[in-house]
Amino acid sequence: MFQFRSISARLILTVSCLAVTICGVLGAFSLVQQNSLMRLALDEQLKLQFDSVLATLDYEGRAALAVSSVVAALPPVADAIAQHDREALSALLGGANKVLAGQGMPRMMVALPPATAFLRVQEPKLGGDDISGRRKTIVKANETGNAVIGVEAGPSEIAIYGVAPVLRNGAPLAVIDSGVAFGKVFAENAKRRFGVDIAVRSYDGKTFKTLVSTWDGASAATEDELRSALAGTPLRHDVVTGGHPAALYVGLVKNYSNEPIAVLEVLKDTTQYEAETTRARRNLIFVMLAILSAGVLLALLVGRGLSRPLTAITGVMNRLSTGDTAVTVSGRARRDELGAMAKAVEVFKQNAIDKQGLEERQSREQAERARRQEEIDQLVGFFGRSVGGVFGTLAETTANMTQSSSSLVQSATETGSQATLVLSEVEQAAEAVQTVASAAQQLSASIAEIGQQASASQRITSAAMQQSDEVVYRVAELRGAAEQIGTVVDLISNIAGQTNLLALNATIEAARAGEAGKGFAIVASEVKSLAQQTARATDQIGGQIGAIQGATVRASEAIHGIAGTVREVNDIAMTIAAAVVQQNAATQEIARSVDLVSSNTSTVANSMGQVQIAVSANSDTAAQVGEIAGTLSSESGALSLEVKDFLSALEALSEGQRLLTYELNAPATATLDGRAVPGRISHMSPGTAVFVGALSAPAGTVVELAVEGIDRVLRTRFVDTNGDCAQLQLPLAYEHLNYMARMLANYERTSSPSVYHKFSQDIFG
Repeated sequence: MFQFRSISARLILTVSCLAVTICGVLGAFSLVQQNSLMRLALDEQLKLQFDSVLATLDYEGRAALAVSSVVAALPPVADAIAQHDREALSALLGGANKVLAGQGMPRMMVALPPATAFLRVQEPKLGGDDISGRRKTIVKANETGNAVIGVEAGPSEIAIYGVAPVLRNGAPLAVIDSGVAFGKVFAENAKRRFGVDIAVRSYDGKTFKTLVSTWDGASAATEDELRSALAGTPLRHDVVTGGHPAALYVGLVKNYSNEPIAVLEVLKDTTQYEAETTRARRNLIFVMLAILSAGVLLALLVGRGLSRPLTAITGVMNRLSTGDTAVTVSGRARRDELGAMAKAVEVFKQNAIDKQGLEERQSREQAERARRQEEIDQLVGFFGRSVGGVFGTLAETTANMTQSSSSLVQSATETGSQATLVLSEVEQAAEAVQTVASAAQQLSASIAEIGQQASASQRITSAAMQQSDEVVYRVAELRGAAEQIGTVVDLISNIAGQTNLLALNATIEAARAGEAGKGFAIVASEVKSLAQQTARATDQIGGQIGAIQGATVRASEAIHGIAGTVREVNDIAMTIAAAVVQQNAATQEIARSVDLVSSNTSTVANSMGQVQIAVSANSDTAAQVGEIAGTLSSESGALSLEVKDFLSALEALSEGQRLLTYELNAPATATLDGRAVPGRISHMSPGTAVFVGALSAPAGTVVELAVEGIDRVLRTRFVDTNGDCAQLQLPLAYEHLNYMARMLANYERTSSPSVYHKFSQDIFG
């Protein structure tokens, strides 16, 4: 907001405002008073003219009463009434009625008690009707014998009547009724006499009817306003008729019975009043402007006289405030307040000279400290947002992946050893099964030879007993081997479960690592799949081993049967043929069981080969996890190097290196994950840059930046984004800062570090 600093201007403004206020208040008060007085005078005049019209009507009524009284006092009139001679009465009054009609009194009637129209002088043929319902004045005059004046409604108009009794011996014979109508003649006479237009509008209980009006057109008042006036509330307001302003007054007209029967409208042309009001308002404005001009001129003269010495001292103080100590303080010889002010200003001058040197030194030192601190704060903020979170997450992920890799390698090694052991034992079981098969074949040949050589049954029986003992021994070994294989299969199943659990833990750790652990998550998923396959294979091996154990039991039972049979051969030679048949069948069953055991043993061997392949794959996966962990470790080392560069940059700033910000608006290309994003660099300092373009990435992501005018590709890190503006953190190594400072020096500097700092806060919060 604009403020006046000059005392002269303030004084002039104060006096001017005071003059304007006084003139405005007086002018407004004068206008209000003038309008109020004008309206009051106009209202009073309208009311007076309304009353004058009614007074004129009353005057006409008295004139009518005078005529009626004169006529009623004529003896011939009384005689004719007494004789009920209408013709004689008409002859007496006919000539007088014509004279009265020319003077605005055209009606005269003779009425018998109580109110019977005996003769209408203007219409002699009409008579004999009872008019007591609408002519209360006639009824009253016949009852009392006194003269009566009153307004009453006729058949087609309203008039004021003067009624005088015709007496004979003190008793009324009839009354003479003369009236003046509210007609055209009366209205025109009133307009000429009072200079106003009038209108009479009767009311029949439903609508208003215009009886007479001195202006063309409808009423200037509404139907509701006319009803309000008929109810006894006068109406007064301004209207426009015929293109001219006018004032309207509407009042009530009552009859002799004090009942409202019509309204009287008085309309006065106020063109002259409006012209006088406008002229008075214009004159008042001229007077107020003259007073205001005089006040402003007076304030100008007084203000200039007071402000000159103050202006001189103010000028000296302003120059001192700007550091100009060579100024001369004038007015010190004065003995008034201005002289005291001049002496005080001289003291200020000397103090300013003494403090100027000290303040300049302190200002330079403080500005330098503030500049360095601002740049350091800016650099710390950018670096913290771009590297801090990434570094902590990366270090934690590296440790977790290294631990998971070691566990996976150890588990894979143990699984491989167990698989090798199981495979060796399966091979031994296969050899034992082959031995059993050979024994079964030999047993079958022996039984056939027993059938062919019955005579040598004793020898064959002995040989068979020996063979059966050997088979029992071999089957017992096969059963023991099958149980050992079952134990190994259980061990493999447990190892597969542990491998599956380890793969699940590795998947969880990979999810915690985020983007950096995606590759490890895939490897962990493959390990988990292989562990599940191993579990299914061990389940199949367990089933096969169960079958082997069942077959072994059956073979053992069959062999024991053979041994019993051989013993029976020694005791019962007569049944040797049947025994040979039974021995042949048992031998075939043994052969089939041994073949089945051999087939299952081969299946177990194949499954264990697959387990060994899966274990090898686990080892490869563990190696890949180790490589990923090594990569993350390398990345952690790179971040550690950036931290060292950042500390080096802080040290450079503390030694006076500046990170000035430049407005480049230079074309640039940002490359992210092999994708080139075109844009431009709006602002850049040796440590930061604002890239305008469709660039978005997680904080800490490496972005390669190529800027027109800079002869190398910059390896930056993504910090934050807002809209189409992305903030990038440049390398903070001391050598790189010096290089960027030299390159940016080629551009025109358009903002200071503090301005850029505010700009960064506005964009990135």
